[in-house]
Amino acid sequence: MSLFAGWKELVPGVPCPIEFTMEDAELYSKEEEDINGVRKLLTLFREKAVLPVDGMVELKDYIAQKKQPKIQRDLHRIGQI
Repeated sequence: MSLFAGWKELVPGVPCPIEFTMEDAELYSKEEEDINGVRKLLTLFREKAVLPVDGMVELKDYIAQKKQPKIQRDLHRIGQI
């Protein structure tokens, strides 16, 4: 989509070899919003130390979290304890 949007500046006088409909553009926009929402959520998880940077949780950490009462885990996740 970015290439299509900037084609005239990148290759003046040559028609773009791809085209998108308004429906394509709307779907792309919606998907981009969804991806940004997921990105923000993952960033929040990392900042609150809920999710490691690489997204992997060590088995010992997972087992320890499972043993904690749910309310304590929830409070820990949002930084309240």
